[in-house]
Amino acid sequence: MGDKKTRKIVISVLITLIILIIALFFGWYWWLKNQQKQVDVLATGRGLNNGIPAFSGGSLGSTNSNISTSFKEVGTTTVMQKDGAKGGKQATTTPAAWRVSTTPAAAISISTQGGRARALIVERVSGNVFSVDPLTGEAVRITNTLLPMIYDALWINESDVLLRSMNDRGLMTTFLGHLRAASSSPTGEMVGEYLEVGISAVAAKPDGTSFFSIYPTTEGYAGVTKSADNFNEKRVWDSVTGGWRAQWSGNTIKLFQDGAQGVYGSVYSVEPTQRTSRPLLQGIAGLSAAVRSDELASIYSESYVGSFSTYLKTPAGTRTLPIRTLGEKCAWSPQNPTMAICAVPENLSEEALPDAWYTGSIHFNDTLWVVHADTGEVRELLNPGTFFGIPVDVKNPSIDDSGLFLTFIDANNSTPWLLRISEL
Repeated sequence: MGDKKTRKIVISVLITLIILIIALFFGWYWWLKNQQKQVDVLATGRGLNNGIPAFSGGSLGSTNSNISTSFKEVGTTTVMQKDGAKGGKQATTTPAAWRVSTTPAAAISISTQGGRARALIVERVSGNVFSVDPLTGEAVRITNTLLPMIYDALWINESDVLLRSMNDRGLMTTFLGHLRAASSSPTGEMVGEYLEVGISAVAAKPDGTSFFSIYPTTEGYAGVTKSADNFNEKRVWDSVTGGWRAQWSGNTIKLFQDGAQGVYGSVYSVEPTQRTSRPLLQGIAGLSAAVRSDELASIYSESYVGSFSTYLKTPAGTRTLPIRTLGEKCAWSPQNPTMAICAVPENLSEEALPDAWYTGSIHFNDTLWVVHADTGEVRELLNPGTFFGIPVDVKNPSIDDSGLFLTFIDANNSTPWLLRISEL
């Protein structure tokens, strides 16, 4: 009797165990199935088993068509006449004042290699270089080498360029790039090498043979010149303080102290051959300046709390200009030494200038004005905000060596602009 009872208990336990094992098996199965669904969703999102995407350039678009389209705004932009009126028909050539591309750019520069002017544009996101005809708007892609997040660029000559970025530690990096034709593609490539980490300022010699850079040392900061192929380094300048911007024009390198409201700044001229320096402007609060290549004229601004003024300095003396703008929003004409073009904010905020503009906490709606250095007179040239219907905040204005083109970057969105000065 006892054996039968024991047998029943064993059988019951075994049946219970079998049921539990079956339940666990099905539970494990459904859990794995649910996990696989999640894996499939992630894999699909990453493109697994979706096939190779094919872009026709139509409504779907493509990288190439998007880049090409960014330069085609000129085809439907109204034409700027000399009197500032809008043309009534579609442009067949580029207008006298136009946004060259809707894609953000690190820099725009005019090249006249081969006797024909073209605008060289470095794309900010990819570092790719484009050449744009300033008269027809035709865009040609020169390089297809990915160098991401280029925030600034400086052309040494038509083939060599300095590309500025940040590394993963937040330190400034400078890539010396050389444009090379590719053997198996119509689009060339960018080859080169990274320079010293932490370079804070660069400038290119006007003849395109060399460049200047400032980098930190154990004693402070050093300024050196190198040839365009990164050889023949010469130390030409030293400083115990940082915060300098550089510009090489004429035979000298101009060094500008980064300005801050109420903080005194200076501009120095460095003669690289003799390795000497001398002050051009000194003891000016919130200094922001544009110095003519011969150093005989300067436009600069001075900023205190509650006070902001713009001045013109020439051998005849210093006078207050009737316009108020940051000095670095001005560009001197290489062909007409008595003329400069300045971008003047319509509503200039005096709050922490130039600091707030440097950090991007404020933006301006600029109007372009011509300044005559011989008389101090000014006249309005163009109001982009009124004409184009969008505000333009001018950064890095430059007039090319021919004196025909004004280029700049719009600080609002980093888009490149080009103006044919004689037609305005």
